[in-house]
Amino acid sequence: MSNLASLVQQGKFFRFDWALGDYQLLGILEQIFEGGLEEIHLRWDTNFGDLTVFNDQLTDLHARYYARQEDAFLDEYYHFAVDVLEPLFEEPVLLQARPTFRIHVPGNLAVAEFHKDEDYGHSPKEINFFLPFTDATDTCTIWYLNGDGQHTPLNTPLGQFWVWSGSTIPHGNKSNMTNKCRVSIDFRVLLESDYDPSNAGQSVTMRKNMVIGDYWVRLSDLKT
Repeated sequence: MSNLASLVQQGKFFRFDWALGDYQLLGILEQIFEGGLEEIHLRWDTNFGDLTVFNDQLTDLHARYYARQEDAFLDEYYHFAVDVLEPLFEEPVLLQARPTFRIHVPGNLAVAEFHKDEDYGHSPKEINFFLPFTDATDTCTIWYLNGDGQHTPLNTPLGQFWVWSGSTIPHGNKSNMTNKCRVSIDFRVLLESDYDPSNAGQSVTMRKNMVIGDYWVRLSDLKT
């Protein structure tokens, strides 16, 4: 087993730097939302109402992102995964084929409730990545329940990402009390040796079957 995967599955957190300028991810998102990401709420209607686990991926801004995700952004996401993620592991891994988009606007949530991903059919062996495209701090980042039973923020400056176990560690967010938006993606990888299609679930919002070819893609197949 990969050493990083083993440590994450034991509940460890790891934060890494990445070369923001080497990838077009941020620029593509700024094109989609027509300007700086921290000010999206100043340009677009963000009166979403109360978000639930069934609609926190269904706002108009999510629709705008997902409608434009398929081409350039996905290509850069795969480029990033091959360059940055694959070297972190010592054996072949599966990658979430389409990352989950989050937008955390002032006065609202990005995820509707505190939860563990395994509560929604995810394998406890999955490894989570949190990759923000704005500074993500204080009330506009992910919070997790630490070993002392305290909620703790995953403070993340732009240009860094976290690796951790969202399947087994309770997490969520608080109402964003800052005056800035947080835009991020989160996604999962799974060691191929931990893949069990006979026990695959289905994602809650997008209804993707958690099998290769639907929810998962082999990272090795993305190399060109």
